[in-house]
Amino acid sequence: MKNRLQAMSLSLILSAPITLGQIALAQVQEEPITTINCVQPTYPGAEFSAGWADKHLALEDDDLRVSQDSELQAFGYSGYTADDATVLANFWGESFSDAKSRIGRKIMWGGTNKAVLELMLVEAQDKALNDVEALNLYADSGFTYDDAQAVAEYWGDATPYDGKLRIERALILGHRDAVRALVDSSKNP
Repeated sequence: MKNRLQAMSLSLILSAPITLGQIALAQVQEEPITTINCVQPTYPGAEFSAGWADKHLALEDDDLRVSQDSELQAFGYSGYTADDATVLANFWGESFSDAKSRIGRKIMWGGTNKAVLELMLVEAQDKALNDVEALNLYADSGFTYDDAQAVAEYWGDATPYDGKLRIERALILGHRDAVRALVDSSKNP
């Protein structure tokens, strides 16, 4: 038989910060206290909110689960781009897919988590700009050598490599559409 948590107990469990490996306790209706293993956030200061829990956590045989599909859907509707996910993946040292899930999770948690996510993106962009020569985003961007040459010519740069660096910086900062518009306008004056 599945245990049902009282609404107030769930709110109390989820209102306090929970760190990795910590076990939350809840009072179960007509039964003694039962332990529940929670999916844990992986960064300092993360909190669960009761509103988020009601929508996204399923209690089944004392096991709380977060759906990766829900996280990816939250990412998809968030306004964050694949370039943002790539920058954050490199910053966090994880895969692109894991970064998209993590972004979605932070969006679903809401509140402070969304603000922290924005600040992390700024920090990740700053770090990526310091390593722009690696051309991490340019390599997978779909922009060509001719595109880089067009950007370099527009800005009066000496080489297409300079254009690649400009494209890389623009991608890091989330300006893919602006670069595409510049390239397209240079090909069709």
